[in-house]
Amino acid sequence: MKILLRDVGTGQFLSGANSWTDNLETAYDWRHSKRLLDYVKERGLEGVEIAVRFPGCDSVEMYPLQAAVPVSG
Repeated sequence: MKILLRDVGTGQFLSGANSWTDNLETAYDWRHSKRLLDYVKERGLEGVEIAVRFPGCDSVEMYPLQAAVPVSG
């Protein structure tokens, strides 16, 4: 399973530090959702979501981060 970070506005996936790609094969695989969530929170990213790609499957499932990241206030 690949855990990816996707920009909702562009549809691109994070591939490295401030680099985004349309190519699922070169997108950065976080391997653990906690690492991805920590990255998003530390950088204050908005308009992104978790994308999950399962082995042997061409489709990607998207999960909004608003439901996954608690809002502090």
